[in-house]
Amino acid sequence: MTQNNRSQWDAGRFVKTLAYFEVIPFISCLKRLFSGNTQHHKPSQSGGKRLGKIVVAGATGGVGKRVVRRLMERDYPVRALVRDSQRGREMLGDEVELFEADITIPETLTPAMMDGISAVICCTGVRVQPVEGDTPNREKYYQGIKFYMPEVVDSPEIVDYQGIKNLVQVAANHLEPGKQLIFDFKHPSDDVKETWGAVDDVVMGGVSESSIRLIDNAALFSGTVSTKNSGGFVSVRTRNFEPPLNLVGYEGMELRVKGDGQRYKFILRTESRWDGISYCYSFDTEKDTWIDVRVPFEALIPVFRAKTLQDAEPFDPSHIYAVQLMLSKFEYDGALNPHFEPGMFSLQVE
Repeated sequence: MTQNNRSQWDAGRFVKTLAYFEVIPFISCLKRLFSGNTQHHKPSQSGGKRLGKIVVAGATGGVGKRVVRRLMERDYPVRALVRDSQRGREMLGDEVELFEADITIPETLTPAMMDGISAVICCTGVRVQPVEGDTPNREKYYQGIKFYMPEVVDSPEIVDYQGIKNLVQVAANHLEPGKQLIFDFKHPSDDVKETWGAVDDVVMGGVSESSIRLIDNAALFSGTVSTKNSGGFVSVRTRNFEPPLNLVGYEGMELRVKGDGQRYKFILRTESRWDGISYCYSFDTEKDTWIDVRVPFEALIPVFRAKTLQDAEPFDPSHIYAVQLMLSKFEYDGALNPHFEPGMFSLQVE
């Protein structure tokens, strides 16, 4: 008789993984039906799960209100710049974060206004109203039917020149040039669980198990990696972005992580297929130390099932469908990961 050293394989978790990433659409539909959630969730390219807040200056103006509404409809987190918070709340509602400031008064444009901000949209302009005046809600200006003789109330030089100059100055001091925030786990939205999911070696008979969850100002990728049943990898991956992320014009990505001394892989996928070509970059971590990891696009290695592809197309930054983090006992082409230890692991991502 031969001894069976294989550990028990969790077929249920295997099916759940495929269902979460909609590899088996029928099971995904049943899951949504029995859970009472009939919404077909698809991560969008926008949204708080991947972007910092957006400041909208002039948010209570005619254009500004429309911009705020459109951004909110697309799940962008918005910080509205208003002169009067009470009036701003009445006009914009309770879901929009307000910041009281005046672009013509630079002292009001404090660093707190730019905390967690990834972009600034300026919708300011001089105020125009009927010569004989208007109501506090500017009902005559917005009614759009009867003509009133207009007059410019504010000074164009103060608002359109000096005010915008002040806004550009504070933005330039806090926004890093040439960078776009993709994921911000310091200021995440509540739907991170609907974006990231585990893809462990259970998909090939292994018993490793991982998860990703939010902790203080970071996301924690952790669990247990096992080499039993010829396994030895854990990973977390996003569902496919719709539309795909377009990073044309950028040279690469940058991560801020705190690991456990092991070597991890950062993976980008330019195909919508579940089991397609991936572009990989391996990086070492320092135990319990925050480090910045730069991933040049030109350094990404085309890989299919841990084997490098010599004739693959170059990485295309215009169609990034998914992002993945992995810990594996293997590097590429059968080589072992020199900084890998089976057992518990943890990687924080800021």
